[in-house]
Amino acid sequence: MIVRALALAGALCAAAPAAAQQAVTKAELRGEAPEITDAKLRGQLWRMFRKEDRRRAERPVRPLDSVVLQTPAYPTAVQGLCRADMVVMMLAPVRSGKGDADAATPMRAYGLESSKRFRILDLTPDQRGAAFGDKWHGPCSRIAENDPRYFQAADETVASEGHALLLRGAAAAQAGFLVPSCDVVWEPGRRCIEALTAFAAQPFESVDDCSDARRATCYKFVSGDDVEVTLWQDAGGPLRASLASLIILRHPRPD
Repeated sequence: MIVRALALAGALCAAAPAAAQQAVTKAELRGEAPEITDAKLRGQLWRMFRKEDRRRAERPVRPLDSVVLQTPAYPTAVQGLCRADMVVMMLAPVRSGKGDADAATPMRAYGLESSKRFRILDLTPDQRGAAFGDKWHGPCSRIAENDPRYFQAADETVASEGHALLLRGAAAAQAGFLVPSCDVVWEPGRRCIEALTAFAAQPFESVDDCSDARRATCYKFVSGDDVEVTLWQDAGGPLRASLASLIILRHPRPD
């Protein structure tokens, strides 16, 4: 079964320190038999992902329709910006038309979906420059998998420029140069400026580029408590900001 195959592959090829991982060269790929190079590349791919204990105390009821695989963080071209990749392996029943699938239904992988997570570090002087670019032992490699300050973005530009605009907007609001608008119910006596400042100081879940013909620069942020912050600037105009509460209906999904 594919669950056992994944477990075995994870035990044999779980992510290990860089020094313990086997390397591969282009000369080998161009000169060795396909079955050898295929095995080497599969090993390289699987070793990129973190090892994860997928055992649960509760008995599963739904079929194994997806498995999430995550890489450790690694440095980008932007100093202080680390990136980790998330891959979702999609599976479907081996035999279709056999009634409702459950946790015991044999599944087979058929596709992949991917996304990026980013984490911005405050680097010390000895972590900057070439030290930051070390993919195996640099500061990015020490970020915990469940670090709450990870956030999703389409690419490095959106992640770095969006985060910088959020900090600039919070600083401008504190200095009185930016008055954000709020469509949010805050605690009594809490001002919108304070809400924007607090938002910028806390982890958020995602940032998206919302620029268009009217808004030359625009970034939209969403936090874990469903608050949406939008910062934008028209061509030659002042920086503006708005905060709103999102109404998101969530339903528990059994395992």
